[in-house]
Amino acid sequence: MHSHRAAYFTTFAALMVLLGVTVWAAHIHLGEWAAAVALLIAAVKTVLIGVIFMHLGSESALIRLFATAGFLWLAIMLAITLSDYETRSLTPDVVPVSSAPAEPTPGH
Repeated sequence: MHSHRAAYFTTFAALMVLLGVTVWAAHIHLGEWAAAVALLIAAVKTVLIGVIFMHLGSESALIRLFATAGFLWLAIMLAITLSDYETRSLTPDVVPVSSAPAEPTPGH
């Protein structure tokens, strides 16, 4: 039990340091790398939480498989969302339809 406490406190300290790095990274101009840096920091936090707090490092292969499948599914959903976001500028400009009533056609 004593070794678990040390691991928990060390992990907590690492998560707090990574929180500070996240806040620092948000305040500096990283340009197009901002999202990649934020996702990398989040991935490191996720691994720490999974391995230490969720004990995935010492679980059976089936448990680790299902945890990995969950993260892969999240990655797939994120990739679909980002591909939609990236291709939005490729759509043509659409002229909005005015809210004025249509003029009647002759003969009606």
